[in-house]
Amino acid sequence: MDKTKKILLIMTIVFGLSTVALAVSTGVLKSSEKNNVNELEAHYQQAYFELLQQTNDMEVKLSKFLVSASNRTQQEILYDVWKGSEVSGTALAALSARDSGVAEAMKFENQLGDFAYYWADKLADGNGLDEEAYQSFEKLHEVLKKLGEELGKVQTEIAGGYLFMKDFGGENDVLSGVLKDLNGGSVEYPKLIYDGPFSDSRENKEAKFPAGSKITSEEGLAAVKRYTAYHKVKSIDYVDLWQGDVPTHAYRLTTEDGEEMTVQITEQGGVLYALTMPAEVSDPTLSEGECVLLASQYLTAQGFEDMKAVWVSDSDSVVYVNFAATENGVVLYSDLIKVKVRADNGKIVGVEANNYILNHVKRNLDTSGIITAQKAAESVSARISLSTDEPRLALIPDGSGERLCYEFFGDYNGQYYVYIDARTGEEAEILFVIDSDGGKLLM
Repeated sequence: MDKTKKILLIMTIVFGLSTVALAVSTGVLKSSEKNNVNELEAHYQQAYFELLQQTNDMEVKLSKFLVSASNRTQQEILYDVWKGSEVSGTALAALSARDSGVAEAMKFENQLGDFAYYWADKLADGNGLDEEAYQSFEKLHEVLKKLGEELGKVQTEIAGGYLFMKDFGGENDVLSGVLKDLNGGSVEYPKLIYDGPFSDSRENKEAKFPAGSKITSEEGLAAVKRYTAYHKVKSIDYVDLWQGDVPTHAYRLTTEDGEEMTVQITEQGGVLYALTMPAEVSDPTLSEGECVLLASQYLTAQGFEDMKAVWVSDSDSVVYVNFAATENGVVLYSDLIKVKVRADNGKIVGVEANNYILNHVKRNLDTSGIITAQKAAESVSARISLSTDEPRLALIPDGSGERLCYEFFGDYNGQYYVYIDARTGEEAEILFVIDSDGGKLLM
């Protein structure tokens, strides 16, 4: 065989082997991709069935609670409901928030758990339920019953070929419809418990912050590294673009200690939307004040300026701090960022900036012509013994708008926040502080 033929033969063999290798490689990649999709689908289905089971279980438990005459039985049931709400919240989180209703449903589960825990503690102290509490639990039972029935319809869809990876969040998706009904006006809720003044106020559903163009997942990765610079991250995996009121790029991270965390970066402008990781503290050494300082330093380092701590609560040695933006000394309660800090090592284990991103803009506040704090204090009930601290000006949510008020703190068989309109002197809002083993809450 001459030299030219040998070269042609070698080139033919190499090309053939390359083609085979490429085909095999492509097949492996497609197989790997298919396996990943199947794993995610199984993950979503498991989360859905867990949510369905817990919802039905809590509904049955509350039905028994409403007819029980035993203080001890009622306590046990409410503690079970509290635990069930936590499991349901975890299941909802696993559904990847592809639909804005997931975040709202998680909020409902959290408030349900807080409400059940609060009354379980009250019963443990020998107090009975008042009629208003019974009415609230009756409404919660109705919500859970409706939710269980609607979630059951999804099970029928799954049997018919429904896929979370393909159908969840779609235009005619049955699960999205369930969540929409849960968050819309078709379900009547009792007044529940919130983690700080106006932490639930979210009339606006279109993000006002930040400005800037949409970022790619690669650009979001750089932001993730910046926001988690102190967490000793070992690996970062991109999850997906999660839709909702605020579309976010989602990432799953693993630290050098083997802990897992999830970080969401806004698609618009690329700022931190949420950071979550587990926190079990057994030997706390830091005070609430030290944790607040660490949380404040973290926000400042990440570019969130002029933030003021407006609410602090300690639950199982994890300190929860609500920060509100300020403008010319006025607290902007709509613009909240919530931060969680471990009281043993000071690590930031949670950030939730939804309200801030939905609402934060410059207000150009006009405080001319407002009444004095002394004049506003005259509108506070004489029964309340006011704190000696100087009342502060606060812009509080008021329906679809906002209202400039003086914020007073005082005591009358319990602690209260009272808000007096800074222009008219009218009483605008009263919030009652609940101090339980699960931390401080508001009603």
